[in-house]
Amino acid sequence: MKRCFYQDLLRWKSSGQRKPLIVKGARQVGKTYLLTRFGQKEFKNYHHFDFTKNRKLASVFDDGLDALEIIKRLEIQYEQKINVAEDLIIFDEIQECPRAITALKYFCDDLKKSYVVASGSFLGLSLSLDPYPVGKVKTLTLYPMSFFEFLEGLEKTRLLEEIIHGTPKGVLSKTVHEKAWEYLKYFFITGGLPEVVQTFKNHSHNMLTALTMVRELQSEILDNYFSDMAKHAGKTNAVKIQAVFNNVPIQLARENRTSQKFVFKDVLSTRSNYEQLEDPIEWLVKAGFVYKVSICKRAESPLKAYTDPNKFKLFLFDVGLLGLMVGLAPKNIFSYDYGSYKGYFAENYVLGELLPTLNQGLTSWQEGMSEIEFLMECAGQIIPIEVKAGINKKAKSLGVFTKCYHPKQAFLVSGNPLSLNKKGLSFVPLYSSCLLKNLAFGKLS
Repeated sequence: MKRCFYQDLLRWKSSGQRKPLIVKGARQVGKTYLLTRFGQKEFKNYHHFDFTKNRKLASVFDDGLDALEIIKRLEIQYEQKINVAEDLIIFDEIQECPRAITALKYFCDDLKKSYVVASGSFLGLSLSLDPYPVGKVKTLTLYPMSFFEFLEGLEKTRLLEEIIHGTPKGVLSKTVHEKAWEYLKYFFITGGLPEVVQTFKNHSHNMLTALTMVRELQSEILDNYFSDMAKHAGKTNAVKIQAVFNNVPIQLARENRTSQKFVFKDVLSTRSNYEQLEDPIEWLVKAGFVYKVSICKRAESPLKAYTDPNKFKLFLFDVGLLGLMVGLAPKNIFSYDYGSYKGYFAENYVLGELLPTLNQGLTSWQEGMSEIEFLMECAGQIIPIEVKAGINKKAKSLGVFTKCYHPKQAFLVSGNPLSLNKKGLSFVPLYSSCLLKNLAFGKLS
């Protein structure tokens, strides 16, 4: 599966000020595959050391953290010749060996020309109590596959090219729109975990079989996530963490929510509040399982000044798992027959498309009876993004926001065809969501 992240790896390799690279990401997003593929294609030799598959590997770091000595010990133990100036060295699942994380500092200081990359889940790297080599490593995050990467993985390159080149020009044919919408609904079912997408592709000649196998694999992955929670959080904390995690899709599913923020009181069997759930929520955020979007009451810069710590929305990191956890059958998703939940589903999807393209988080806006799903800051401007699952072009909240704050550009992301810059308002189809940043900068430049 091709990933846009590969370009980040190429930029790192060619950098004159290269530091050891740590690739973070939730489990199953494709870190190991991408790094080994990078080693195969871009280096004469690469060396893959996995701390979960070889428990003896950690002992290499017990006798000191001098970088050259570590290389020598690796060569002896694994009977490999390592050229530190030319070969790629991969430390996989590095969170299992905190001393290896610390050792990256010495690779940075003493082996400046080496190519050292480490991968780790958010679970270990973010939750570790050991010293982190601040300033001595470069850190990048790998997210689940985007819809565009999904199309690339299915070899729908012609359709993808039409969307990418046509969207900025404001021109997409009806044929492109309808076909993109069809595949977007498949993506809503699979989500962006590479193994799930590959399973869907392998069996797509029989769609019933493909979708059945997708749900079975997603269930296995979800069970593994729950096991990870118990492993890294302990039995007592894991109960609360799993309760919060399970509650995210449930809260999204409530059709008559009087409040558009995460509600704490019903998460545990006993009445709960923010203070009781703050740590489990932050644990899930750090682990990469949920995304947290703060709610602001004024859309003025800096947005953070108008947020409250206990008012926010939570989203799952993968839209495919969202459908599984809420019990949505694939046939209902593909027929677009799941009531008002379509709106929350679309909102979760758009967030997942946007985050990998930004160097910042997103904020939601709620003022009076009006709500805008996401605010994005670009070039000193605050840009509202309203999300709708269907083809309704009425955007009351966007109208209220525009009247109050006069943004130079606003976006309505929905099931409607593309229509750019109608009196400052652009209609962007859901399948083009990951281009919103480029569209916003283009309109403001």
